[in-house]
Amino acid sequence: MQNKQLFIGIWDQRDEYGSIRDTGGIIREKSGKLLFNVKILNELSNNQYHDMEIHVYPQELEKIGFDKILTTNEMAEELPKWVFTFNLEIKKEPRDNVFATNVKRLPRNNDFQDMDKFELVPVFHKTEDILDFKAFNHALLNGSAVEFNDAQLLNDDESFAIFQSDGEVDNSDTDRIYENLIIHDIQNQYITYDVPSENTAITERDWNKRDWIDAIYEVEDLNLAFIPSRYLMAKKLEKIAPKTEELVNTVSDSENVVKSKPEGDRALEYRLIDRFIKITKSPDYDLTFNLLDLLNFHNSIKSNTFTILAGLSGTGKSKIASAYAEAIGILSNNDSNSDQFNLVSVRPFWQDDADLLGYVDTLSNNYHPGDSGLVDTLIAANKNPDKIYMVLLDEMNLAKVEHYFSQFLSVLEMKQGRERNIKLYDKSLERRLYNSDKYPSQINIGSNVKFVGTMNTDESTFQLSDKLLDRASIISLEIIPFMDKQPALQVDSSSFSEITLDQYNNMKADHSELSKEELTFFWKFDQLIEKHLPNVGLGWRVLNSIKVFLANVPNYKEFDRKVALDYQVAQRILPKVRGTESMLKDLLTLNTSSDDKKGQIVQLLDTYSEMSNFELSKRILSKKELELKVNGFVR
Repeated sequence: MQNKQLFIGIWDQRDEYGSIRDTGGIIREKSGKLLFNVKILNELSNNQYHDMEIHVYPQELEKIGFDKILTTNEMAEELPKWVFTFNLEIKKEPRDNVFATNVKRLPRNNDFQDMDKFELVPVFHKTEDILDFKAFNHALLNGSAVEFNDAQLLNDDESFAIFQSDGEVDNSDTDRIYENLIIHDIQNQYITYDVPSENTAITERDWNKRDWIDAIYEVEDLNLAFIPSRYLMAKKLEKIAPKTEELVNTVSDSENVVKSKPEGDRALEYRLIDRFIKITKSPDYDLTFNLLDLLNFHNSIKSNTFTILAGLSGTGKSKIASAYAEAIGILSNNDSNSDQFNLVSVRPFWQDDADLLGYVDTLSNNYHPGDSGLVDTLIAANKNPDKIYMVLLDEMNLAKVEHYFSQFLSVLEMKQGRERNIKLYDKSLERRLYNSDKYPSQINIGSNVKFVGTMNTDESTFQLSDKLLDRASIISLEIIPFMDKQPALQVDSSSFSEITLDQYNNMKADHSELSKEELTFFWKFDQLIEKHLPNVGLGWRVLNSIKVFLANVPNYKEFDRKVALDYQVAQRILPKVRGTESMLKDLLTLNTSSDDKKGQIVQLLDTYSEMSNFELSKRILSKKELELKVNGFVR
């Protein structure tokens, strides 16, 4: 059994009787080679390893250049010069044997004291998402996951962290040390800290590495530092690291801070997101999308019954859904023939649900399922309620969705149970049909079936009705500049284990209520739209969908509640803003030279700019304004 945590220690001079001796803890094996014992100096919340005899075997000594030491006395002279970092491995049979692995040596600093205990402190550096300590503060305040490649080496009770922007020794204007952090979740590449409240405020201090040079031990090739606990006491900190700020999330529970998820749920969700992102960049997909669009898609699948990807033909909408199915583990290497993933190519001539589901042949007394295979997928999903199934309606608006998908639109919004039934044929025909045992008159749609659609936005397709807009999350994918395309990454998705329905559902948060400010904002938006577009308001169905989406925000990197609110306005409300110039001209103007000339929607968004910057929503409004000027109407 291996402990991945990183430890620091020194030579343990106790002999086999527990007495301190000049050559205690140095042992010669039967082979004639030397080994020594090491004492852990980590400041641990329990004493699990402190009294154990921990061996550093000859093969590890060779790696750190101690293999040339031949005598016990020579070893005793050399060991006091060093501290050691290492992992632990424990073998239980034939008896407990604890030994150090991955051993590295570091010269003892000038201020080393034999009684020192050490804190292991993660050292964060700027990334493409965290450009400076201010962005790092933002992540801490929102409980967002922060990228950290060495997270698995930490213990979950480490309460300090350092942000170092560029590695320079004297850079106190931009570098910080943080105390009173509470780790919420650790996984391979990310750390999430609890959102700081008034009772658990995070203290931010200036960090000047030069003031710590006599005490700190930095581990080669790792973004980790060992610091003596006495340097992290209040008096010492005030002297060498002046306080700059107390970080507190001032939004109260009543104003709807999304509660932290139970331990383990967030870790699994971040692993799924990482899988998804990597697969989109693999040679099989070779996609380049805005990270926020991918996170938005994940959160929409998690929190909605029906998600639609909209955009120009050839932008990779279908591939995103396939990549997500592969990340869940229900599709292998972009193979569309998976039993749990059904890609349905919508035909332009489809008129009703018989084209999708099938029909009864009264001459042969058999039920003939549709070529889509959807009925068989739903039956399989009923037989395997613990497995996730995904149905992708590709180019779904080539035919009128409200015609061939009408039953589903009515059923999917209902609660899981008997009501979520799709009717294949009249129940009175069951006794007459030879294959009614395989194809009953009704099929239940379980919560383990995820529906995704893709639609092209061109003149060859049908416009979506308000009925569909109310029931689906419409995601318009942003085109990334061609010169920003990233090279493909090699990813072995065969090693990804399948995520069960229970595991997936455990990622979901309990529904939290919208804040009063958010409710006021949506009410004003509803009234504004109805004033210009009668009978087109938001309604409770849309509001509840937004509430569920915001409650499930994963707080991954920059995708926090503020960004999610912007995305919900863009994909739940703005698709309803369509019509002629006389209907929309007062709503859509984006003129920024004067507040009086701004469209009424932009004015509303600006009024609530503290809730979100509404960057995406304003870009969509800009496109709608251009469409209105060119065509005289907005689709």
